[in-house]
Amino acid sequence: MRSLPRSAAMSFCPRGGAETTALWVLHAHAHDAAQISPLLAIISPDIGCGKTTLLAALAELTPASLFVSDLTSAGLYRTITRAKHTLLIDEGEMVLSGNTLLRRLVNSGHRRDGARVLRADNAFDTWCPKVLASVGDPPVTVCDRSIRIFLNRKRHSTVAPLDAVARARLNELSLQAAQWTTQRLDRIAAANPAMPAMPATLGNHTADNWRPLTAIADEAGGRWPDLARSLATQATPDAEADESSAIGTLRDIRQAFAREETDRMATISLVHAQRRSG
Repeated sequence: MRSLPRSAAMSFCPRGGAETTALWVLHAHAHDAAQISPLLAIISPDIGCGKTTLLAALAELTPASLFVSDLTSAGLYRTITRAKHTLLIDEGEMVLSGNTLLRRLVNSGHRRDGARVLRADNAFDTWCPKVLASVGDPPVTVCDRSIRIFLNRKRHSTVAPLDAVARARLNELSLQAAQWTTQRLDRIAAANPAMPAMPATLGNHTADNWRPLTAIADEAGGRWPDLARSLATQATPDAEADESSAIGTLRDIRQAFAREETDRMATISLVHAQRRSG
């Protein structure tokens, strides 16, 4: 199994983002075998780092992909109930900002046994693979259910376009991924959720998020089992993109608003919130 090619338009930070994304793509194809479905969060410190380009590539690599830049709560659960798309959400920092209902619905799709919502006219599914691209971390409850990869702007490089030739190659890889996972779906399913030999240092939520990806890595063999566990161990809540202090400050402010679940905060309250978190 090969990792994703690194685009000239983006730079993964820290290393391992391409391999993590490759494992998650196979998880999307093997979704029927999973009990936990971690959201793939694509995070950058600023615009122009390649998030939308990566989403466009993932749209070619994943099954029944649906690439959106906005959505409503009803749109999410009604669309998923009609067809099990891979949902690719751009502009995540705006889509989820202040929308606690949509946030809860995204969170509800983390575990298969709880991925349903009840409305007056029916019960609806929220169980499908999901990707969220965001400037800065998503809200903490979403982040807790995510595997995060970080992008920085790639400097002093020629940008390779995601043209028709590149898309055709990605479609070929998607077909190969579908074939590979179909042949191994029963074994991948048998490894979930009681995955053996997960690193003891992992917290419960991080271990849960990485179980389906590690099951795939174990099936792939070679360097992948050790690599997946190494990447999981590095996936701490404090992992951050390489960024300037100014952008870092803005990120910290955004996270304070997310923790308090509000879109308004007095300056003194913001200072206290930062002190409590730091």
